[in-house]
Amino acid sequence: MKPAHNKQRGAILVMSLFMIILMLGMGAFALDLGRLYVLKSQMQNAADAAARAGAEELDNRPGAQARARAAILDLLQHDSGFARETDLLQGITEGNIRFYSWIGSPYDADVDRPQEYCETQLGGSFENGRCLSPLGTDTVSRYVEVRLEPNDTERDYTVDLYFLPVLDLIGADTARFAQVNARALAGRQFTVCNYPPLMICNPFEPEGLSFARAADPSDPNARIRVGYSLSLKQKWAAGNFGFLQVRNPGGQFTSGAVRVGEYLADPNLQECTPPQVRTQPGAIESFPTWGWNTRFDHYTNQFRPRDYPPAPNVIEYPRDIGGDEIVGNGQWRRDEYWTAFHSYHGRSQPPGYTQMTRHQLYEWELDEGLMPCDPNGPDGEPGTSDDINCLDPLTELPAKDGLSTRDPWATPEPDRTVPYVDPSPAGRAAKPIIDGLHNPANRGPVVFPDRRVLFAAVLDCAAQNITGRTNATADTFAKFFILQTATQRRSEFVVEYMGLAGRADAEFNVSVQLYE
Repeated sequence: MKPAHNKQRGAILVMSLFMIILMLGMGAFALDLGRLYVLKSQMQNAADAAARAGAEELDNRPGAQARARAAILDLLQHDSGFARETDLLQGITEGNIRFYSWIGSPYDADVDRPQEYCETQLGGSFENGRCLSPLGTDTVSRYVEVRLEPNDTERDYTVDLYFLPVLDLIGADTARFAQVNARALAGRQFTVCNYPPLMICNPFEPEGLSFARAADPSDPNARIRVGYSLSLKQKWAAGNFGFLQVRNPGGQFTSGAVRVGEYLADPNLQECTPPQVRTQPGAIESFPTWGWNTRFDHYTNQFRPRDYPPAPNVIEYPRDIGGDEIVGNGQWRRDEYWTAFHSYHGRSQPPGYTQMTRHQLYEWELDEGLMPCDPNGPDGEPGTSDDINCLDPLTELPAKDGLSTRDPWATPEPDRTVPYVDPSPAGRAAKPIIDGLHNPANRGPVVFPDRRVLFAAVLDCAAQNITGRTNATADTFAKFFILQTATQRRSEFVVEYMGLAGRADAEFNVSVQLYE
């Protein structure tokens, strides 16, 4: 019986040794697995933070991609948890960062043919249901993906195991390192506040350009630049002439000419909204025109100055003398304007006048207190009964906050019957505004210089198949300076382009969101 007892003891010893090995393996696996879990969490948190940091820089302006890369690399290299693993940091390169201009998110344009839209309008390549932005496409890059993944040739994103290799001492074949990866996708989205119910179809869409690409200030061949005039009211798409439905305080869309006119007169009625809009079909007259013209001291129907005060400077500026019927070329009759409206004070033109935009001149006139005034009066002819003395009332200069005193032209400015073309002589038919001061009786409690600045939604109408009343997504919002009054039946809502809406504008709010 003794040999059998020895055999039994030997079997127990073998089983005990096996259990010890198994327990050591399980313990080693648990320790390394726990460590890998912590490192994976650190990597994912770092990737998420890096993607958000990169997305913050995607402002559609030149250098956006470069700034986003720098922000991502800087954050990863200084992350308190992730940066301790120097082996992982060696794998961080610009190749781990990808930019997209369209991913099909609720904030993207709802287009019928996303691949065609990607390749023609956005200049990207369509991969896995997303539009990949090539290097340098700063104006359309809206999303960034950070990939921290192992590759086949290097040990990037691998972690040496501490405990499991101990089992090699007893002949077990165990792994000495493990791969770790993380990926994050973030996008920069926006909401816009206090904008009137106006839209334009991207006029460069037929050329295969998004509006942001066409307006890229770093592109020597940009199709529109700051200072170009533009007509907002056009037959942009089937049944659409540039109007949007307004959102009521509950966020629902509301139609009707009266509401459009009220929101045109006071864009502050529009609360902050995402870029999803609904077009308002029809070549609406009356109320939109009346609402627009309140800025120029013209009041009709229910529009009253106490509710919709005029701008502190109500002069009209000439439109561009070149370009096409929609977009000008930035060249306008500066010298004729100066002769007509600033010869009375004898001052020289301000520095840089030959390159000034009309908005810059508007600001200069307010800052200097030299309001435009045509001493020849409405008929544009000297020595007639309607001549005015510009110098006398302008001794009391209007402050920029709008607290002006009196108008050299003693009566309210005549209503416009035909579009304004040239500053002077304009002739009796055009019934021009002959000075920049509004009627003091029409001044509201506060008058803001930005009364003549507004934002309009820019839509890729063909890609979104906009016809009639259509829900759409604005690709961007553009900022404009109002140049002229509107007229019934022939109004174009002439403005000057001031640039894309951006973070510097109080009406433009940016948020960053993680998608993956």
